[in-house]
Amino acid sequence: RTATGVWGVGVRRSGEARLTPQGAPYFRYLAPVGTPNGLYAQPGEVVPGASRWTVAGNAIVRTRPGDAGGEALVVLPASRVGRRVALTGGCTGPTTICARVTYTRRLAPGRSADLEFKLPAVPAAIPGPMLADVARLGYDQARLAVRRTFDVALGDGMRLRVPEPGIADAYAASLVQILTSRYRLPDGPWVQTVNDLQYHAFWLRDAAIMTNALDLAGLSGPAREDLDYFAAWQRPDGLFISRAGQYDGMGQALWALGRHASLTRDAGFARAKLAAVDRAVGWLEAQVAGDPTGLLPVGDPHDDEYVSGRLAGDDFWAVAGLDEAVGLARVAGRPDLASAWAELAGRLRASVGRATRAAAAANGGAVPPALDRPGGRDWGNWWVAYPDGPLPPGDPIVGATIRRARAGFREGIATYAGQLHDYTGFRIFETELARGEQAGVVAGLYAELAHATGTLGGFEADIRPGGKRSSAANLTPHGTYSAELVTLLRNMLVRDDGSGVALLGAVPPGWLRPGAVVSVDGAPTAHGRVSFALRSRRGGARLTWEAPAGTTLGWPVPYGVSGFRAAGARVVGGVVRLPGASGSLSVTWALRPGPTTLAGTIARLRRSYTR
Repeated sequence: RTATGVWGVGVRRSGEARLTPQGAPYFRYLAPVGTPNGLYAQPGEVVPGASRWTVAGNAIVRTRPGDAGGEALVVLPASRVGRRVALTGGCTGPTTICARVTYTRRLAPGRSADLEFKLPAVPAAIPGPMLADVARLGYDQARLAVRRTFDVALGDGMRLRVPEPGIADAYAASLVQILTSRYRLPDGPWVQTVNDLQYHAFWLRDAAIMTNALDLAGLSGPAREDLDYFAAWQRPDGLFISRAGQYDGMGQALWALGRHASLTRDAGFARAKLAAVDRAVGWLEAQVAGDPTGLLPVGDPHDDEYVSGRLAGDDFWAVAGLDEAVGLARVAGRPDLASAWAELAGRLRASVGRATRAAAAANGGAVPPALDRPGGRDWGNWWVAYPDGPLPPGDPIVGATIRRARAGFREGIATYAGQLHDYTGFRIFETELARGEQAGVVAGLYAELAHATGTLGGFEADIRPGGKRSSAANLTPHGTYSAELVTLLRNMLVRDDGSGVALLGAVPPGWLRPGAVVSVDGAPTAHGRVSFALRSRRGGARLTWEAPAGTTLGWPVPYGVSGFRAAGARVVGGVVRLPGASGSLSVTWALRPGPTTLAGTIARLRRSYTR
């Protein structure tokens, strides 16, 4: 499957491979402010029926009507030994065989031969000498070059070590998936798209979450590059919006800009973005003052919630965005703006809080998708407390919203319109983490990873519980899933909790077995970089940590132990108050039996599919 279409490769016993384009997705989306045609054409195209197909060197080439040159569709293996190419007269339909390539090899018993085909993501006009170079390039050589590229890209980021290697692999793979889906415009800015397939486009919603994941992982360079492009989606009146009727992007843009400033303490960045943030806050202030409800305008996204109204998520993100704008103003050295924006944030939080409580009261205690009318699908309402919603995590309404959400979960992850949904459930897990409900967080992490692809990517939807595990219409990997996985794992280990930093907020019991090591090096927080190492032994463990001076650190008592004792530290409300910004602490405990593991979760899921 490529961006040029779905290629059926049928390998017969004789070794014949038939290359068959089976149609291709074609999408158009709104482009940023100032784009002349107002549309983006996404990669992927329908093969014109009048195109001519020829063989040029080691490539099968398509020539469009009226074009002098050709575009390589398939670069064949460099060796021509035993190769026979037959063209069938053109592609006239989605199931037409356009070319047939046959390779004949005689193999001794136990021996094998490799044939490497290269398919450009987009048909490319490649000069003849370059085609020969491409044909000679081996997969192992190309893979090594790519691996080196990403080793360098991830080198400055936060480093983690956990007892289950598959989880560390998923963390790294998710970062690579986010970085891979970025591309650079000719005039300089980088565009953070969701993936290289049908979601090869920009949304403020997804880009904000993906950019924040890069920041949390310590990759502030590409995060800042992503944020520079946000300005293309701000209207002259200050509104950030990337799709008509979708007002959640307003708060998400402010949140991502402010989070970057808080995590990096980059005064130059904060000052550079201050004017844009000021215009955005001005738009919010005018909206709050001019609306009798004090809420954002009626949203009509034609997506996500699938209801028109005062969407809960729009207002929840506006609250979070204003709070982060206050932080950006402080980093920029503008206490006057920080004070004024904080006052506006307080008013907005109060009005959104009132509307949320009223809507929940009319909805059996849980927050509905829209605050002013019934109906719709669960989406933004699950952000009621995370990342910075109008209600605190411990509020009964938040608890009721979590319980109702989890009642609709299947196979341990969220559902959406009867389908499995691979990333909306992270909002629930993050809220449970803030509530101290460790078991649910660990189970959520394992369930998400149990549904990952072979390359540790995630999907969005279009998969039924207990049904087929692939989709022809919703292609992986989805960047928001990748970002949410990075964010959850990072927050389970190191999390800003308002007044300080929480370490090891949710740790799988299997990570506490004797000899296990859990460590983080260089995690960015609002207080600076934090590092720690937890080394377990029989009957306890030793924790060492290092954080900037003045940082308040807490360690929630792990849910998988009993008889917890910490020498020389206070335990308040189930949280160990670590003595000092740096130090070490020995603890004793008894491990509870039956620890949950990723392998066990996968095995149970496989059994359920078998049944």
